[in-house]
Amino acid sequence: VLRNFGMGGGFGDAFGGGGSGGSRRGRSLQLAIEVSLREAARGAKKKVKINKQVGCDTCQGSGAAPGSRPVTCTQCRGIGRVRTVRQSLLGQMMTEAECPRCHGKGTMIENPCSDCRGSGTIRGEETIEIKVPAGVSTGNYMELKGKGDAGEAGQPAGDLRVVFEVEEDELFVRHADDLLIDVPLSPVDLMLGTKVEVPTLDGKVALKVPAGTQSHKIFRMRGKGIPHVNRPGSGDQLVRVLAWTPEKLDKDLKKKLEDVREDLAGRIPEPGRHLFE
Repeated sequence: VLRNFGMGGGFGDAFGGGGSGGSRRGRSLQLAIEVSLREAARGAKKKVKINKQVGCDTCQGSGAAPGSRPVTCTQCRGIGRVRTVRQSLLGQMMTEAECPRCHGKGTMIENPCSDCRGSGTIRGEETIEIKVPAGVSTGNYMELKGKGDAGEAGQPAGDLRVVFEVEEDELFVRHADDLLIDVPLSPVDLMLGTKVEVPTLDGKVALKVPAGTQSHKIFRMRGKGIPHVNRPGSGDQLVRVLAWTPEKLDKDLKKKLEDVREDLAGRIPEPGRHLFE
């Protein structure tokens, strides 16, 4: 399930943790992962290595040395909490709190593991495969249950929040689920009309440019954009045609263009706003 996160952080930022004292649930972590525009459009699988707390192999995460096991706390009798009764003006009042002896675990480790010193976890590395959903945007995130730090003494592991950052593309500019690409054409192509091969995420597609098209005209290719995340279908690809003029002309071409300029001189509209709307 994708959600909007806003500004993504780097790996190692905790966004939640266990309780205080004794064994606790593992910390939840955050990981920022970069994906290309094409990976965001099609979906992808990426493997990443994460440094985090993992279960101790020596004691199998129990915290007790091999051959020994945790024993029941004598103060709370394995409950992890103790009750205190005191007398007040209103009568007896009973309060319940975490056991101060076992810190809420209910058990005590008399012979702790020498490798993890009784915590059941050590610093290690895990390789995780992340499935990038098609249509993901920068700021979207997903949470992987149990992929954060391992919990102490067999307690549940924390979660991993994966925040996506989509890289800029060399051809396309993304606007929500639409893509924009600029296509340069000569003024002659715009005047006479032409057919041009336009790159899309699925390969090149022929686009017909009608005669008399103005520079900066935008054509819309339906369904050639980014897939929608929460509904069927995809965005569009917007093709903006731009008039391109050479910086240098040879004598023959320059003479031909001067003749064309004379023919067009009387057809150009007067300056004003919104000429081509």
